Amino acid sequence: MLNAIEDPYWSSLVRNNILLAEGMAKEAADRENPDPEMTLEKYMRIRRDTIGARQLFDLGRWIYEIDVPCEVLTHPNIVKIEDLFVDLVSLANVGHHTYMIT
Repeated sequence: MLNAIEDPYWSSLVRNNILLAEGMAKEAADRENPDPEMTLEKYMRIRRDTIGARQLFDLGRWIYEIDVPCEVLTHPNIVKIEDLFVDLVSLANVGHHTYMIT
């Protein structure tokens, strides 16, 4: 796949995979030492990076050859829309992780 996916898709996919790995490490640490102050808002912030949905955006843009300029993708409104979509995916899956929310 490395030879198939080129920029701008590749760099975004790598960046989002780094966030995924960091988020998964944070989530694993939280399982070992639960935060007594964990709120839904904190949990959702962590889950945005651990659900793997951001990579689907990257792959979808690549598959459909959607070339969106970086300044559009990083616009606060677009970032918020993506975060809300990821939150919806996370909430659909939250029943499996209720041990983290107090």
